Amino acid sequence: MKKLMIATLGLAVAGSVFGTPVVYDYKATVKHTYLKEAKVKISNSSETLYLKKAKSSSLKGYLIQDVDTQTKKAAGDVQPKNRCYLVVLNRSAEKDYRYVRILPGIIDASWYSSKDISDKKKVSVAAQGYLYLGGDMTDTLAGATLTGTASTLSYIEGKIGADDVQRDFIESVQSREKLKFGIDDYFFTSCYLFGQYNQPDWNFVNDATEGPGASSVQYRWFFADAWLNGAGLGKASYSSESCCGLTDADYVLDSLTGNLKAGLYLCGLSGSDVDHDYLYVFGEQIWAENWEDASSRVPHANQADTWADGGLDLGTTDVGYGTWSIKRNAKFAGVSIEDKELPSGGDWSGTFNASVYPFIKAAAQKLDKNVDLFGNPIEGALINEEFHNTYLDKQ
Repeated sequence: MKKLMIATLGLAVAGSVFGTPVVYDYKATVKHTYLKEAKVKISNSSETLYLKKAKSSSLKGYLIQDVDTQTKKAAGDVQPKNRCYLVVLNRSAEKDYRYVRILPGIIDASWYSSKDISDKKKVSVAAQGYLYLGGDMTDTLAGATLTGTASTLSYIEGKIGADDVQRDFIESVQSREKLKFGIDDYFFTSCYLFGQYNQPDWNFVNDATEGPGASSVQYRWFFADAWLNGAGLGKASYSSESCCGLTDADYVLDSLTGNLKAGLYLCGLSGSDVDHDYLYVFGEQIWAENWEDASSRVPHANQADTWADGGLDLGTTDVGYGTWSIKRNAKFAGVSIEDKELPSGGDWSGTFNASVYPFIKAAAQKLDKNVDLFGNPIEGALINEEFHNTYLDKQ
């Protein structure tokens, strides 16, 4: 009679035989809301408005798992070997906004089988897993301080003014109080992932030098980095060498394929004008007892929406959904980072020799041979000080 063996332990979510990061080819197709410019007539005059539409994006990249647990983000994590980084490009984005992006993640997988696996070398097994791409749920936006980080701050100060150096959670449209929890931002590294309008709405400062028409929404300039949370099924196979923190040989993850839901931040509301300062009364399915408060002249509909993801309230996302897959790439090789490539100036701290770095560089260059590895993501670079210091610095 055949033996019945069901895996109850987590998979060796594969590492290489040398203990270096493992790399998976990543693909996703995401259907999501987006913006378009349209000419409409209002009060017998022609206005240019942003209007919502649906769009599909094709993402391609490489998922790099920190099985060595060398990066700072793995420190203190209950499952440090599950930390990973997606280096990804959206070729569906507008040409001028088609940048290689990096998202932090957590991968969690296990294998299972109803076959006789007394000889593991001969039997591949089924696998299941989750892949969470995006920031952690937090009550403190640890990554959102703008002070002391020169390359990003120098750009943002010109947009937000000297007094607005600390971002914060937005207000709930129901309670009018600041939210207590949210997704920790990883500081603009996903900006433009879904195209031109996947960026902050900079037009909120009510100052003559910044131009007319400030946004009336408190914390409107909050930018939520994109997130993609997926579940999938796949395969695992036997590895003859110890890896991934295991002392003995065992199964390693080969592939997962499944569905995902996503969130992205767009810099305008449907129906707002080109300056992002006003919401016209059409095209919005949004709760409001009166669309405008006559005493304050502040549109209720122009308050930030909240989205629920389990117990998490979000006021920062538009909807996306789709499919995703990963496949282990055993031949993927890292590329050494030269001293001359390391950033100078700014507030970069620590070291750049975590084992994920050569693989991140190689992945980025495979997607765009001219990629800027270090710098300001708002201007197209992959990694800024904030992301290095919070995530990739070797602990």
